[in-house]
Amino acid sequence: MLPDLLGRRIRLPEERVRHILARHPYMASLWDEVAETLRDAEEIRRSNSDPKTVRLYHKWFYGTVQGDKWVCVAVKVLNGDAFILTAYVTSEIEGGDPL
Repeated sequence: MLPDLLGRRIRLPEERVRHILARHPYMASLWDEVAETLRDAEEIRRSNSDPKTVRLYHKWFYGTVQGDKWVCVAVKVLNGDAFILTAYVTSEIEGGDPL
């Protein structure tokens, strides 16, 4: 379980780890950054595709394996349960309305 800055405990199921590494293999070296993004996000936005239940946590990092980028961690929150859907790096903050 990983804590977030809102006091939630976020799960990272093994199936989601496999998904992340299959789509974004470079994330294998960024697990510490994923945890830090949840704990200390600079911005959290609603997902455009699922604004009711998915939140996109963003934090800027210098010198990732992909260069200077935002780490984005997508978290689904349902009935008090929260788990990571995916994580990746991006050049821009994504999503809709900030929280």
